[in-house]
Amino acid sequence: IVKEPGLTFVAPTLLAHFPRSRAVTVVRNPWHNIRSLLERLDLRGDADRVIPGARRINRTWQSILAGTDLGLPPAHYIDILAARWLRAAQIPERLDARNIVIRYEDFAREKRASIETLAKALDLPAAADISAKLDHAFQPRGRGTDPKAFFGENYERIGAICGAKASQLGYEG
Repeated sequence: IVKEPGLTFVAPTLLAHFPRSRAVTVVRNPWHNIRSLLERLDLRGDADRVIPGARRINRTWQSILAGTDLGLPPAHYIDILAARWLRAAQIPERLDARNIVIRYEDFAREKRASIETLAKALDLPAAADISAKLDHAFQPRGRGTDPKAFFGENYERIGAICGAKASQLGYEG
């Protein structure tokens, strides 16, 4: 099992190369996803440009924020992150039945049931009880700021780019 968000963008190629493999795609509310990324990087969501906080932004994240990793045209950093979310959310449509899509929010709400359902769908046996680890945070928790307050006037940028797909996935802005 490999958990790497960047693999989302090469999932069709990976599944073609490994024809007997399975995949799980996790989708998340775009406003919460983008807010979480920016909070982790100590960046504001309501600025006109990327304004670094105390945390240094490495080259990988600079590439993501500029959209160069996906060949996106230059744009406002919120527009780029929204376009990135949209592209990732559209990829499962191109995958076959070997891919299972789950919503992050559903998993977070019902971790045990989600894991059991996924294991069954993937024909994986329950080899160990991981109940004690279900609520262990592997990354620092975000501040959970209300997206409208966090993004300010930039909030609508996300809806303009992601709104239709977000609604299709059950997310409202």
